[in-house]
Amino acid sequence: MLGNNPHSTTNSDPPGASDPVREKEDGGASRPTLIRKACNECRQQKLRCNTVKDPFTPCSRCTRLKIECRLDASFKRVEKRKQHSATNGTLPALDDQSFDRGETAGIPQQGSTQPTSDIPGYVLTPPEGQHAGVGLSPNELSWTEIIQTEIPGTASSHRPPTARNDDHSTAPTGSSPRQLDGIDISGYVARRLFEQYFEHYHPFLPFLDPHKSPDNYHQFSPLLFWVIIGVASRRYSPDLTLLPALSISVPRLLWSTLQSSHHNYYNCKALCILCVWPFPKSDSSNDPTFMLTGAMMHLAMQAGLHMPDYSQDFSKVESMLRSEELRDRHMTWAVCNIVAQSVATGLGLPSTTRYECLIEPKLVTASYRTLIEPLASRLRIEIFCGRVTEALYDSPFYEKTTGNTNERSGRFNLLNQELLQLESDLNPEIGSTEMLLYFRCAQIHLRLYALLDLSAQSPLLLLYRVCYQFLTEICSSDPNTLNIIRHCPYYIFQMVLASGFTLLRLLRSSLALYIDAEAGKSMFNSTILACRQISISNNDLPGRLAEVLAHLWAWGVHGTQDLSLSSHGPSSRIEYQDTPLVVRGRMSMSIIYDSLWMWRRGFKNDPARHLTRKEILVVSTLLVV
Repeated sequence: MLGNNPHSTTNSDPPGASDPVREKEDGGASRPTLIRKACNECRQQKLRCNTVKDPFTPCSRCTRLKIECRLDASFKRVEKRKQHSATNGTLPALDDQSFDRGETAGIPQQGSTQPTSDIPGYVLTPPEGQHAGVGLSPNELSWTEIIQTEIPGTASSHRPPTARNDDHSTAPTGSSPRQLDGIDISGYVARRLFEQYFEHYHPFLPFLDPHKSPDNYHQFSPLLFWVIIGVASRRYSPDLTLLPALSISVPRLLWSTLQSSHHNYYNCKALCILCVWPFPKSDSSNDPTFMLTGAMMHLAMQAGLHMPDYSQDFSKVESMLRSEELRDRHMTWAVCNIVAQSVATGLGLPSTTRYECLIEPKLVTASYRTLIEPLASRLRIEIFCGRVTEALYDSPFYEKTTGNTNERSGRFNLLNQELLQLESDLNPEIGSTEMLLYFRCAQIHLRLYALLDLSAQSPLLLLYRVCYQFLTEICSSDPNTLNIIRHCPYYIFQMVLASGFTLLRLLRSSLALYIDAEAGKSMFNSTILACRQISISNNDLPGRLAEVLAHLWAWGVHGTQDLSLSSHGPSSRIEYQDTPLVVRGRMSMSIIYDSLWMWRRGFKNDPARHLTRKEILVVSTLLVV
């Protein structure tokens, strides 16, 4: 049949073909000239082709890519952009292996093969939000599968030599190239970043399915896909420019997603991850994390996640949810509350949590049974943190009056007993490093109340021991611990910072007579180093606050002005008087904001005695005796 035989010698060309150079015969001396015409693949990609029609010789590109080189008279180039914009169908449930390729999955036509760019390092990228097979009919989908089966070489034609194809990879290999605001992510890079996320970040918040491919997550929510890519790029050494670029484009995608009228609860998952690992900021006043937790909770309630059994009441489309879907919705609601509580605790602000369906006596058994164990234990820890906030950091207890001492002591003792019971119940789960750190954070959240009520000295000693123990576990030289520091959530950093400022205050108070000051000095130095290891970009908050810690210690060593907010005159060194904190409105994090105000006042009162960065670094490195 004409057009199906690659060796056909017909000279009839379709419109738009290149002008042929006719053969010329000059008696016995004939000079054979080539009849040039681009093959189907090169015409589809608008590339130069060197195929020979008679005698038929495949072009060098098809030979190199090991794909079939054809010359079909009936071939017509397909403009994929128009085809994608014209399709409005729903994305079918494709097999994951149909996405296991690093190049664009175009829309094949009969007689054509998968288009692949032969430009090194360049990958053709489909319009954002489109996938291989979007809106295709069943026949076309079947034809796509046939082509992918018949041409195995195309699936790895652009895969770098270091690509991992073993079965031990954490994340699936199915991924397609994506683009966001001019940022091109190849399929290989997407797979690598997803592997990074599930290996280093997922253990801190294990609520995503590591067996789903990057394309699956992009189908669920483009925002979720790009948030995972953004978090994984924090320590992605092959491309250090990726994080700064995504820190601009992903928030832009976030706000455009929030403005849309259609939402799905996978966007809530994206907000959960983004609130746990926000993009680096140099100023806390520009951090929208707390605002995003409110949006996350509101979107979750709008989607009916707080009442998973009545999800139909929150949808315009009639649907019957399976048990797996109900479990996932319930788990997402639990994670939203976990994230909202931890963000509020770390910022010293009231939380927006709603634990009704999670702690209701009639539903608590079923609720905990549907959660995987790490999340169930984490939920109990965050519920305890919420109880501490309500019982101790409620507004009446911000006042400096000494009244109601017995009532405050009673509340504190009850919470302390509850904490001991929680530690006993979670003893098997605390064996994991991540869960142990979260439990230590809950301990610190409770013990930091001692700085707001100095009615007894023993709570301060307990606070020092808890902070010292937490920092010892964080600053361990074990390689696994170092890996955890580099990938820990921002909430862990906030507790490290609070513990560091607590050590600074207690080592400069009269309590230093009852503790090992030299060991505390060494641990304070390790805290500064840990903050610098947590830093992921130049001049971000962990890096800047590490310098503040070193600066405050250096001022005391050099005998500068007394920086206590309650002081009335200069002193030979920084002396923290045994008085409650002046900044008291930020709950357990008041120690951080009180210390920052102290640091700012030091610059205001003594602008001529500013240590240089070199002096700060020298002093901080000499803290270990």
